Formats: sequence, structure tokens, C-alpha cells
Amino acid sequence: MSKSDCIGAISKVTTIDQSGSHRLQYICKNLHISPHGSIDKTDIRNNECIYDFLGISNKTLSTKTTGVKGVSRDGDITVAFSNAAHFRNIESRLTRLGHFGGIYSLERNLAAHIMAYGTLDHLRLKGKIDDKTDTVRKFIRIGFGRIQRDSYHQNWSLGETTMPGVNVNAFLQMSLLLRQQLMVLFEEATKFTRVWHKDSFSDPRRNNHCAGYLNSKLGFPKSTSLFEFFDFFISRNTILPKHCDEKNCHRPGYNECCVYSYFTEVDSDQYKVSIVMTTRTTVGCAFDRTKK
Repeated sequence: MSKSDCIGAISKVTTIDQSGSHRLQYICKNLHISPHGSIDKTDIRNNECIYDFLGISNKTLSTKTTGVKGVSRDGDITVAFSNAAHFRNIESRLTRLGHFGGIYSLERNLAAHIMAYGTLDHLRLKGKIDDKTDTVRKFIRIGFGRIQRDSYHQNWSLGETTMPGVNVNAFLQMSLLLRQQLMVLFEEATKFTRVWHKDSFSDPRRNNHCAGYLNSKLGFPKSTSLFEFFDFFISRNTILPKHCDEKNCHRPGYNECCVYSYFTEVDSDQYKVSIVMTTRTTVGCAFDRTKK
């Protein structure tokens, strides 16, 4: 993963090197307004040389740059690698709930579910690592959408303000076990974000009404997860082209994006799974109108 801060021209590039780490989780502010994408790990060193030649500040975060907590940081990007306490916390909570297999069970269950029920992502199947290997990219999306009327996005009201509805059907179609496992992950990701980025999720009223509404629709009304949208991707032999995510919220405290990424096998083939957890600008815009 590579993220750059730019105003007219690239001034800084941060690269996350996942090789050597079965799983990782990163949080990043304003990811939606900065170009980001993926590259093959063999290209990292070549890119660093180019950045140095052009005088562009750059840093690669990897297992070699972590501290004793298994976490590495560069400005507004924080990465927890596989040896971080964050993952032990997830494992501990899953075990206490009686989910035998712990975090590996969660990862296998989710990968198998996306492969079986995910939607093909034709728009992002443009880059390959190996031309001799099949390319796969599927996704499932859950959370707040737009303010509109259809069978999948039911509007609701906060006071006299119409709020965007939520799409939770894909979540409710998952097994109860997988739903419980994912809620643990969402809650621990929320806690991780708030610990490392102190100003995140800064409005209790928005948290209670908006994330609280989504959690209720997901079937977990007491959940402490504060995200408003979830993207689940499974991919194989793909490079994600550089892009910007315009729909994520830009408001202070809600300009966070948290991504959990791991490698796993499905039917003897290795895949990469990414869980994108974020907030939504549609929610922020509608919520701002409730204050007027």
C-alpha cells in the first residue's frame, strides 16, 4: 500500500510493506483525499530510488521499523504488524466468546464467505503481478449509503432531518458465528483507532445516533464499533491502481480510515483479504443539518 500527500505535486510518500507479516492493520487520516494504491513488493526498492532522485520525502513501514509494541508510524499513518498486542487482544476476545480457532477462524470464515457470495469487482481488475496466473477480486459492502428510497437503503430521520439509510442485508446473510467474529474485529479496530489517534470519533452525539443506528441494524445494538461503512475485498494476483475514495468523510475526527489486511488460503490458493472500516460523508452532511 502506498499513500501520498499532495497539493498539485507529490511531496511525501509512505509505503506499507506487508511481506513478512501474515496480517496487519493500519489507520490513516484523509486517505480519501490522497492518491493511494498497491504495488508488487519487488517494486518497493525501485520506487524508493526514484523518490530519492526526485527529492520526494518517502518512508517504508515494515516489520523492520516497528517498536516493541509491533507498531510503526509515519505522520498520520499508524500500522500494527502481526506481532502487535492489538491482534492478541482480538484473539483473547474471540477465545472468551468460545470461538475456537480464534483469529484464524475469523479470517478463514470471512475469506470463504466473500469467495462464495461476493460481487466481482470489474473496475479494479486492471493490474496483474503475474500474467500467467488468474486474477480474482470480489467485494461485499455494508453500511450507510445515500439518502434515497429503495429496498436496500431505507432512509430514517434524526429529529426533522432525513438521514441516509443503511445496507445490512449482506451482513445478515452471514453465519451468526462470522457476524459475532466481525463485530469483535470492528470494536477492537475502533479502540485501536482511538488509542493511536486521540481526536478520532470526537462527537459523542454522532457516534450514538449514527454508528449506534448502524450497529442496531446489524443486530448488535450494544456494540462499541463507531465505523459507518465496511468494505470487504478478496483478491489474488491484482495490483490496485492509484485512486482516491471520495465518499469517506473529511470532517475532523471522522477523517479516519482503518484497514485490516491478511493473507489466507481458499481451496489451496492464496488470497489477500482487506477489511476497510471508515465513516461516510453522506452521514456527516446529513448530521450537520441536524445542528441547524
